Amino acid sequence: FPLVVTIEDGTRVGGFGSLVADALQRRSGPIPRLLQLGTPDDYLPHGAESELHAELGLDASGIAAQINKAIKSLQH
Repeated sequence: FPLVVTIEDGTRVGGFGSLVADALQRRSGPIPRLLQLGTPDDYLPHGAESELHAELGLDASGIAAQINKAIKSLQH
């Protein structure tokens, strides 16, 4: 696969995406691009989960936009 995407409802640092990145580095052959989606390792304001997801680009439209952007970058 040319692109692997991980999405988590938590920090990207030390999360599932980091585990996948480590596994991909140990793989022989071409290494696919990894797009890790999750919250930043920073203070987040309080609010409704749906509002925070939208603000962070982790709602359905934000995730789709980030994946589409990554796919387009592979085509250049």
